[in-house]
Amino acid sequence: MNKELILASGSKTRRKYLEEAGIPFKVIISDIDEITDKTDLIESLIDISDKKATSVAENLKKGIVIGIDTNVIIDGESIGKPKDYDEAVKILNILSGNINVAVSGVTILDVETGKKVSFAESTKVHFRNLDEEEIKWYISNNEGILASAAYFYEGKGAALIEKIEGCYFNVRGLPLSRILDVLKNEFDYKI
Repeated sequence: MNKELILASGSKTRRKYLEEAGIPFKVIISDIDEITDKTDLIESLIDISDKKATSVAENLKKGIVIGIDTNVIIDGESIGKPKDYDEAVKILNILSGNINVAVSGVTILDVETGKKVSFAESTKVHFRNLDEEEIKWYISNNEGILASAAYFYEGKGAALIEKIEGCYFNVRGLPLSRILDVLKNEFDYKI
C-alpha cells in the first residue's frame, strides 16, 4: 500500500494536475520564507523546494512530502511576475522570438525513513516573433499580468508559443512525469 502523498504547495495548478492524473494526495502549505543563500538559479530552486518539504515533514509522523519551486529563466536571468502593464509589455518583448526555460526544483521526502531525493526539471518554451499589437492584445486580456514571466501557455497564451520541448506540465510548475518516476523508482510508489 502506498504512503500518503503530501503536496507542500498552495498552487491551484499543481493540485489540478495531480487530481486530473488521478493521484491521491493532500495539501499542507509550507510557511517558509522563500529565501536562499544559493547563487546558482537551479541550486536555489532545489534549496527552496527542500526547505518547503522539510518544513511540512517536521510536523508529520508519516507520508511522502513533495516540495516544489519553479521559475522562468531567459539568458540566465530569472523572470518573475510583472508588477504592471508596462512591465508585462517589456517582458513579452524580451520573450518574443526567444526561448525561455521553465525550471522546477523538486524535493521528495519520506517522513518515516528520512529518505530524500531532489532534482531539477527544465522545459524549453519557444516563443513566436510577436508584434506590438499581439503583445497588447494578450496583455489586455489580463492573462499576462497574472502570470510568472507574463504568460500562461494555456488559454490565450497558446497563441504566443511556437513549441515546447520537455514536460508540458513543468511549464506550470509540476514536472509530473519526473515526479512519478522518482516516486516509483526511489520510493516504491505504485500508480
